[in-house]
Amino acid sequence: MKSRKAPGSDEMTVDILKAGGEPVLRWLVKRFADVWINEQMVKEWSVTTLIRLYKNKGDKKIRDNYRGIALLNITSKIFSRIIHNRIQDLINGQLLEIQSGFRPNRSTMDQIFT
Repeated sequence: MKSRKAPGSDEMTVDILKAGGEPVLRWLVKRFADVWINEQMVKEWSVTTLIRLYKNKGDKKIRDNYRGIALLNITSKIFSRIIHNRIQDLINGQLLEIQSGFRPNRSTMDQIFT
């Protein structure tokens, strides 16, 4: 995950997690295992902070000159990425070689020649 990103409601950043080293890694593994075993998500992980950012163009009083971003808790983003990668590996193992839609390192050019 990229460093120097705004934190979610837990005020935790990727940089903090990286600086924590082995103790933080053990804490994350335990936390993720608890969620997996108990099949119960951490309530704070569902909290999203929405903020608006000025696009640096036009009148600041006009709403359309802003864009929204959602700040999520980093631990939930890491957990989601782990689950996504595991599911993706399972799915890719089940798909036929000729199926290329929404798959990494594939393009429409692959389908033209089949």
